[in-house]
Amino acid sequence: MEELLAAAPHIDAEEEGAGTDPGLPPAGTPDTVGIAAELVQAPFPAGEIAGVGCQETGYFYYFSRADVPGTVLPSIYNTAALVVPSGCYQALIHSDVCLEGYEFVASFLDGQNLALSRCAEGYPTANTIVFEPEETIFSRNRGICDVKTLKNKTAVLVGCGSVGGTAACYLARAGVGELVLVDSDVLKPHNIARHELDMTYLGKFKVHALADKIKVINPKIKIRTFPCTLAEAADQLDQLDLKDGLVFASADSRAANAQANELAARHNIPYVAVGAFSRAAIAEVFYWQPGKNQRTYGDVFGKLIAEAPAERDPSHDYYVGQKEEMELVQYEPAIFTDITMLTLIGVRVALDLLQLENPDYQPRLLNDIKRYNLWCNTTVTHEPSRSLFTGPLQLRTFGVEGDPVQADPKKDDAKEE
Repeated sequence: MEELLAAAPHIDAEEEGAGTDPGLPPAGTPDTVGIAAELVQAPFPAGEIAGVGCQETGYFYYFSRADVPGTVLPSIYNTAALVVPSGCYQALIHSDVCLEGYEFVASFLDGQNLALSRCAEGYPTANTIVFEPEETIFSRNRGICDVKTLKNKTAVLVGCGSVGGTAACYLARAGVGELVLVDSDVLKPHNIARHELDMTYLGKFKVHALADKIKVINPKIKIRTFPCTLAEAADQLDQLDLKDGLVFASADSRAANAQANELAARHNIPYVAVGAFSRAAIAEVFYWQPGKNQRTYGDVFGKLIAEAPAERDPSHDYYVGQKEEMELVQYEPAIFTDITMLTLIGVRVALDLLQLENPDYQPRLLNDIKRYNLWCNTTVTHEPSRSLFTGPLQLRTFGVEGDPVQADPKKDDAKEE
């Protein structure tokens, strides 16, 4: 350990500006304003643009026109700029008039290049940069994710609870271009500690709240929401074009997960199911691919589905009572950290499946696992499956009985799974 610490890069606090805030620009530094390329590529003589900015740092980013009828702007937009003809711009910046309600005044001076000045005394000129929002947002995914492929992919999330909500956000951050969210549940106070959503969304359908949150990650993403059960949404989902998609199931019952696999089979697209159990000490990750004669989730877990109770036990929602009574309830508590760690195994599988069509893509997980996987997060559990592991952070991967023999990607010969 001492050798590792000695080899780590040394940061001199004094050299790095200890006692100051290195994130703030020096006094008098011009504002830096980013303009989405689409606003510059289609110049307009006058109008409003909106985006996100910070007065303290002087950084502002404008994404959309705000004056187009029918435009719905994300709630996080907190700054607006007014675009005016060049003659008005020149008159304003040389006048004592101060525009209220706008951070900047701008103009396409030569019909193409945009000039911006802060709406303040003297109208100081801003540093302007043009950027492609989606390319910039996902620029650091390149080389790991096929950004162009994922942009044209659709992920159907069946279940938007602690697992599904986390998966939806991470798939959006990877660059998936369209999400379909299916869940009938409403966000309640007991969900907050282990869900991507916060108290801002209490009382809302989880699918609608997640759509709002994800739009803040990528305003250009397409999202369809179904605040109902999968069975109730089945007919509408079957009308969608999901040929370039995937189904990610994390419903609160195996029966619903089986229905989700059936949806994937009807659309001939891959399927992933993730379940966290035993206080999120162990995760179950199952996947299915069309055209490979593989048994579906419903086939594999048919006996467990048949033996499950018809209705979800209300004790799975929350419990308030005496400490000794906690041993009597059936729900499994788990913390957000553990659930997230387990969920990301399934997300990694989903991203591999979505990008397999690209011959240059190198799968991160699929070449090393089989169709059924158990991931041990911690051995502090009474779950019988714990005996499969000798310690935490271990993965056990299993073939599915009844599947055809598959070639081992690490060997030339075929191996029975």
